[in-house]
Amino acid sequence: MHRERLNASQFGLASLSCKCGGVFSLHRIYQNSTPCTQIQLMGKYLFSLAIVLGLLVTAFALIPMAIHFTEKTPEEIIKEVNAKGTMTDRQADILSKVMSSPEYRGDRSLRLGLTSITDAQAESLGRVESVDLHRLNSLTYAQAEGLSNVKFLKLNGLSVLSNSQAKILSQLGVLDLDGLASITEEQAKSLGKVRNRLSLDGLTQLTDTQAKGLGRISDRNNLGYKSMSLNGLTSMTNQQAASLSNNTDDLRLNGLTAVTDEQAQSLSRVKGALELNGLNSITDGQADRLVQVQNVLELNGLKSITDEQAQSLSRVKGRLELNGLTSITDEQAESLIKVPFLYLNGLTSITDKQAKILGNVATSADGGGCCLGLDGLTSITDKQAESLSTLGELSLQSLTSITDAQAKSLAQIEWVYCLSEVQSLIDEYKKP
Repeated sequence: MHRERLNASQFGLASLSCKCGGVFSLHRIYQNSTPCTQIQLMGKYLFSLAIVLGLLVTAFALIPMAIHFTEKTPEEIIKEVNAKGTMTDRQADILSKVMSSPEYRGDRSLRLGLTSITDAQAESLGRVESVDLHRLNSLTYAQAEGLSNVKFLKLNGLSVLSNSQAKILSQLGVLDLDGLASITEEQAKSLGKVRNRLSLDGLTQLTDTQAKGLGRISDRNNLGYKSMSLNGLTSMTNQQAASLSNNTDDLRLNGLTAVTDEQAQSLSRVKGALELNGLNSITDGQADRLVQVQNVLELNGLKSITDEQAQSLSRVKGRLELNGLTSITDEQAESLIKVPFLYLNGLTSITDKQAKILGNVATSADGGGCCLGLDGLTSITDKQAESLSTLGELSLQSLTSITDAQAKSLAQIEWVYCLSEVQSLIDEYKKP
């Protein structure tokens, strides 16, 4: 196809040369002719000129067509690069230009399994919105500088980072560096300036100074929602808990297996979501402190809670996840329904009485809520389906079959999440 296009272009240029020669010959004859002959020659001259202009237009039209037929789509290039494990500067340039174009309608997230890149490739990839280089194991300062223009950057293959690289990467909005097992205090101070999300799940320990650096807020100036993930930490000091929760919107500490009352109090200052899914138990006092988290509290590692803890946790104003619980008491159910977004996906069975209680999950302050997650249930009774039908949103992802009566009841819920075969039966009873 490409060769054919080139041959067509060559043919066009050859014709153009001949026609141009004819035009120049006509010009010389024209100068030595009579007026009558000159008029005739002028017509031929204009006709030849029109042909020349037509050939020029055709030649230029062939160029983009040739490019179109020889270049691959971004998806094809990505597949080829990941298969070979190498990328050319030309491929990086094409990917960046196409994927950053306003006209591009494909996925703007670029995931490449490369172990190394050139400085030129880093500069090109810096124009792409989201770049995941999860196997990249080394980085130059020039490459860090080129990639610093990306909005979302994942470099989870890096095990080493220099202070200067940390400083330049701190300009990013989202940065994942889960391959780092340790950082310096200067790096912590720099990385604390990442605007929206910072993930350092490879760190297993921090100093108080490093925690203070990561928790800095003075330079952010309301630049956006701040999320930090430190799931590799298995323990922390009271000072570290205070520093990390300082003005942080989302904090993920799923590696912690225990917290002190003072740490629970500090962590409750998190503005958005707090994840402590590694905790297998909490005290009543800690439950009372943790509910001060404003939006989301995840305690999916808890296997059981006391009635008093359930009463405290009922004060969560947004989403509460207790997916580790395999059973609850009626009294706990009565407390927990005060939470607008309640997830109890570890329950494998409930009583008809509990279903009636859980069907009254509260409405949130903004009018939303009434959301219940029961993905651990594999079956329900007709009476339970009727009780749960008062909810605004219900998730039953493990339900494999239902009766027509159950489908009719569940169809009254605005949003139901089930397996496709169950969902189709419910949809039959949905009002048009």
